Amino acid sequence: MKIVKTTFKEGIICFLFTPLLMSILFVFVEIGSINQDTELHPYIESFINFRYSSEGFFLSIFMCIAVCFLSTAIIKTQPIPRHEQNKIGKAFNYASIFIAKMIMFWAGVFFAWSFGSVYIIFITEIPDQEIMVPLFLLLAIFSRHGILKLKHVIIRG
Repeated sequence: MKIVKTTFKEGIICFLFTPLLMSILFVFVEIGSINQDTELHPYIESFINFRYSSEGFFLSIFMCIAVCFLSTAIIKTQPIPRHEQNKIGKAFNYASIFIAKMIMFWAGVFFAWSFGSVYIIFITEIPDQEIMVPLFLLLAIFSRHGILKLKHVIIRG
């Protein structure tokens, strides 16, 4: 239960980021200052495209997995004391937090998109977008728990 509480506590800002942006977009659409033909500055557009793309998501996940793999290789191949293994094992902690926050962010994206597709005329609906929110929240909890348990298995034996 502790892992669920800490995952939600640490990831709530990531979860609420996109709903906040969607609510700002809704206000500007209702005012009439933004429509589907509105263009953004290229720097803002490239940041949004990277942040909300599957390539950015999978690149971040791949980097965390690579760091965990490198930490495992160091712990298993080098004869280092236990306290040094624990320091190297913190990479698993950081990776689990980062991955959980990333997944919570995408849960927030689907949550915001489900409301945006109903209330903003030019946002199209994604199939099964409402089901994705609880699935991604569970995935965030299980991924964090799994990575931390993997760390304990690697360091202890």
